[in-house]
Amino acid sequence: MPDHLHWLFYLRSGGLSAVVQKMKCRSANSINRALDRRGSVWQAGFYDQRLDGEGSLHLQARYMI
Repeated sequence: MPDHLHWLFYLRSGGLSAVVQKMKCRSANSINRALDRRGSVWQAGFYDQRLDGEGSLHLQARYMI
């Protein structure tokens, strides 16, 4: 299983959980198809952090890089 993923995006509409669920579902399907396998790719749950202001955005983006 992957250790973790850093993902920075702007949420315009909908809920964060729905976006993460869709990303996990689509990527797991693609990975399993490419590897000709079945089963879990991602562990359950996720950790999120809301950024407030440009300073936080730049610090987090720099950390991710």
